[in-house]
Amino acid sequence: PEINQRITSAYKRINIMTTRIWSSRCLEPNARLQLYNALVINTLLYACETWTMTEQQLQRLEVFHNRCLRRLKGVSLSDHVSTEQLHAMAPITVPIAVWIRRAQLRWLGHLVRREDDYPPKCIMFAHYMQHAGRRPRGRPPASQQQNLDRLVKELERPGGAIHRVIDVALKFGVIFKDLQGRTLQHRRQISWASVAMNRVLWSRVVELGAMLGQV
Repeated sequence: PEINQRITSAYKRINIMTTRIWSSRCLEPNARLQLYNALVINTLLYACETWTMTEQQLQRLEVFHNRCLRRLKGVSLSDHVSTEQLHAMAPITVPIAVWIRRAQLRWLGHLVRREDDYPPKCIMFAHYMQHAGRRPRGRPPASQQQNLDRLVKELERPGGAIHRVIDVALKFGVIFKDLQGRTLQHRRQISWASVAMNRVLWSRVVELGAMLGQV
């Protein structure tokens, strides 16, 4: 029901933009994309930082997103343009999965930098309590904690976003430090939490990690 409500609200935005923006010849493609991101994407993905989704739910959002992009870029289904080609066409766009990963990683970095008694931080990192009684058959639904663990493991793995960003920084002589003044480049094992303490470094890790991560 939540997905249906979000798509319906986003459709209303699209219908308003169809008569006033899509058909306008005064706007550049990049300006149309910025309006689409501000009006439609923000409506569709509001508060997605705390979402835990199934692949079916994500696919529904991707289908809606691709349909909107085809209208924005003037591509019809009869043109036989694949999704990868659609995103690569100017102006360049990214899938909904990238938007969600980016928002969740930014929110995670924000929570790490906040004080320990900050209520959203306490809730986000608290262990989820098991339901009393007999567990229903089948695999239990993934929790938000498991979703975050999956995201940060992708960042920390060898060749992941954290190590790639630091390698590039070393190549250009840029030195990043955490709040305790420790140089991150000289540490053998770099944790995502220490990287998140540095806002500038974390922003670069988020952008790369959102593109490389898997949902």
